[in-house]
Amino acid sequence: IINEIGQALAKQLDFDAIIELVGERLRTMFADQARDMFVATFDAKTKAINFPFWIENGERFQSDAIELGEGLTSIVIRSKRPLRLDTLEAAMKLGAIFPEGVGMTESWLGVPIPSGNDVIGAIMLAHPEPAAYSDADERLVSTLASSMGVALENARLFDETKRLLAETDERAAELAIINSVQQGLAQQLDYDAIAVLVGERLASIFDAGDLFVSLFDPQSNKIRYPFFIEAGARIDARTLDLGEGLTSVVIRSRKPLRLGATDEIIARGAVPFGTTGYGTSWIGIPVLAGDAVIGVISLQDHDRENAFSESHERLLTTLASSMGVALENARLFDETKRLLAETDERAAELAIINSVQQGLAERLDRQAMYDLVGDKITEIFDVDGVDIESYDKTTGIVTFQYTVERGERLPADPIPLIGFRRQLVDTKSPVLINRDLPARAAAAGQPAVIAGELAKSALFMPIVAGGEVTGILLIENLEHEDAFSEADVRLLGTIASSLSVALENVRLFDETKRLLVEADSRAAELAVVNEIGLALAEQLDFQAIIDLVGERVRSIFEPQSLFIALYEEATNRIRFAYSVDAGERMTRPDIDLGPGLTSRIIQTRKPVRIGSDDEANALGALQVGGSETESFLGVPILSADRVIGVVALERLERNAYGESDERLLSTLATSMGVALENARLFDETKRLLTETDERAAELAVVNSVQQGLAAKLDMQSMYDLVMRRPWTSPSTTSLLTLSASRMSSNAAFGWQISRCHSSGRAAESSKRGHRC
Repeated sequence: IINEIGQALAKQLDFDAIIELVGERLRTMFADQARDMFVATFDAKTKAINFPFWIENGERFQSDAIELGEGLTSIVIRSKRPLRLDTLEAAMKLGAIFPEGVGMTESWLGVPIPSGNDVIGAIMLAHPEPAAYSDADERLVSTLASSMGVALENARLFDETKRLLAETDERAAELAIINSVQQGLAQQLDYDAIAVLVGERLASIFDAGDLFVSLFDPQSNKIRYPFFIEAGARIDARTLDLGEGLTSVVIRSRKPLRLGATDEIIARGAVPFGTTGYGTSWIGIPVLAGDAVIGVISLQDHDRENAFSESHERLLTTLASSMGVALENARLFDETKRLLAETDERAAELAIINSVQQGLAERLDRQAMYDLVGDKITEIFDVDGVDIESYDKTTGIVTFQYTVERGERLPADPIPLIGFRRQLVDTKSPVLINRDLPARAAAAGQPAVIAGELAKSALFMPIVAGGEVTGILLIENLEHEDAFSEADVRLLGTIASSLSVALENVRLFDETKRLLVEADSRAAELAVVNEIGLALAEQLDFQAIIDLVGERVRSIFEPQSLFIALYEEATNRIRFAYSVDAGERMTRPDIDLGPGLTSRIIQTRKPVRIGSDDEANALGALQVGGSETESFLGVPILSADRVIGVVALERLERNAYGESDERLLSTLATSMGVALENARLFDETKRLLTETDERAAELAVVNSVQQGLAAKLDMQSMYDLVMRRPWTSPSTTSLLTLSASRMSSNAAFGWQISRCHSSGRAAESSKRGHRC
């Protein structure tokens, strides 16, 4: 029999099945000797004795668990030895207790179920006849109890192994899920599910009319009841604030509370909850997690006073402690999942950011960057609309660089800074609208819809560079409220920062390119200036200088029209010394200083640069050439502090000339002014040298005549001497006057004159002298 039962036990690893197997075999073996029998299990932690298998009068019997204490079963468990009694009297002397509905018997045999050095249960046989059991029966039952203890321990170890394996598998599964970036899920342990599990277990153990398991949130001071039984029925209980009532007393005191009478319950501050009133007995046990109360387990009895004993309190405290550990594990698990999810989220965000930054690093064009970031945002966020906007602080204008709604690229006109965008610029902080967008928009001072459809959720993110908002990222969900989380705010903020850095790099790159181009332009300008300067240095002819500069400017700028005008201050006239229109030299009539751009440049002594026909008309431009042009650039030709002329260019396109063009043309005009002044000085020097040479020649003639006159005293000889000289100089009149003066100074001159008047020869000489 023992071998048969041992083989059967070896095949069983289920606790209850082992108990059933041994119980049924004993029932069969001792059919005549055991009208009553049970197999009890003992929990050393709770001191509770349960009776999973009980036969009373040949029928299965259900019995509640009892606490280790009085009674024969407790004696067997404590002593760890078999107990065989042959009479009822002997049993009563040892403190036998017969539960209600169980008959008294004469013979009693109890055998402990060992597990190592501990007792985990007992087997009991009873018979109404005295001395029904022998030593052999005791040995047989003890041997079966030992086999059963081994089997139960194996079952416990198997269950523990299964639990550990299941826990290991669960951790492995969790780790696999955590490591999976795509899923980002982890198995959850639900607070309420734990509370319900404990509540159901308590309901199955305790015969209490009212029972609840509550959870307390210290942050909100709210008490929830995920499991509540009233009058034996499960109900949904409302959430309460921490305050009055016995549950609040337990939470504040952090200690169990056991009350045995209605008056005592009322005196401690009970508040009726539900329809069953105060009750007669009440017990509440705090559920602790560390030093904090996170819940309360409570039983209430309406029929018996002092219904709950120390054993109940101990059992409930143990259950509450286990529940606290489970809830804390669930919290830690949730926190671990949250942290792991946050880590995964950060990793995903980092991958996205790296992808965006890598794409931005490969681009140096602003629009390409806007397109890249906009497409990436559309891809990674659950959005229906994306805007990337630039903001000009000087004008207060917001320009839409990238606008997509429901997958379609849309054009959008610039708008002034208003509403949410103004709020963002003022605070330099994100603006998140997850609900009531129309009302929020009205409060911010903007329409609910600026373009496209009305959004249910919107997130505005500033693009900041150098402490100033230079742009805005906007994402919208047109279908759902509460569409954007703090994680979305964080990720979009990081993308905005990356875009800001990239745009600043582009700005610096463009600035570097601009400076390099400017340096090259300056070098080219310097080369042109030097080239023209060298050419001008070889020219001292006024018109040749003008033609040279005109042709060189024409080849550099390729204008539609070009002219070089000279200003004559004495006459207030403007003469066009060089003029080209539509590629052909032309002659322009002189004009008076007055209206028109040329006169404006002369009067203001400053350049004029115009980019459109409207600007030209506003400044009073006059149409002179045959071509209608939009762009005009004119600079003054300066000589010292005087304006001596104007160089002007015209092109058909708008805004054809920039600062560099103005600078180069001004430099050329300055060089031209110097060259023209040098030419003027050279001409003046030549004139003065010519005059000097003429004066020297005249002086030589005068000296020669004077020497001849000094040697003559005959009047006719003097006339002949003077008249034989080649008087071809423009100053002949003055020289003859001088010679006459020299002749009249001779003392004899007057006498010769008087003689000449008396003869015809003298008259002829006088005529000759008159002709001279």
